[in-house]
Amino acid sequence: MDSLRRCKQRIKGFLLFLGLPEPKETERWRRGFAEALLALPLDPHARLTLESHLRELTFYQSELSEVEEQLRQMARQHGHVLTCLKSVPGVGEVVATTFMLELFDPERFHRAEEVASYLGLAPMVRHSGEKAPSGRLRPAGQTRLRSLLIEAAWMWRQYDPYARNLYNRFLGRMGIAQKAIAAVARKLAVILWRLYVERRHYRPATA
Repeated sequence: MDSLRRCKQRIKGFLLFLGLPEPKETERWRRGFAEALLALPLDPHARLTLESHLRELTFYQSELSEVEEQLRQMARQHGHVLTCLKSVPGVGEVVATTFMLELFDPERFHRAEEVASYLGLAPMVRHSGEKAPSGRLRPAGQTRLRSLLIEAAWMWRQYDPYARNLYNRFLGRMGIAQKAIAAVARKLAVILWRLYVERRHYRPATA
């Protein structure tokens, strides 16, 4: 997906460099965008460059379809795990599948702190003289999954009273929404890890 996005950006940047308007088909990359691009008034050398970009784009589109099918097959093999993970309100197919595949061996973690550290959701505490310790996240871990978990934490907060109360407590203590939701995401990650290990559904009362 990242490679596909970058390729589309290169095509748009190339048109901007040439001073050519973007065809309406490239707004959402609708069907016929390639033909619309090739219909632009281009000199022979510019056309060669554009054709190269389009071949690259076609490759990434084909590769993405292949990878998505492989992921669907893997998901079918682990259907019960995904069902357990998706039992948490706000956790959908993408978050559940990514969490399952990125953790891949949840039993190797023995403590919640290990999971949080692996995902880059463990706060980095520093003491400096009389100042209170800071709690920003460590600049490490699974950055893509961490972003997904933070997005899922907002949804979890919206649909689950337990998560909403948790967020409000963190917000009252920290005073910053971003820090509060990161703390909620850390709690969500630990819950998902336990559901993954124990192969059970989410129970808010015992979260």
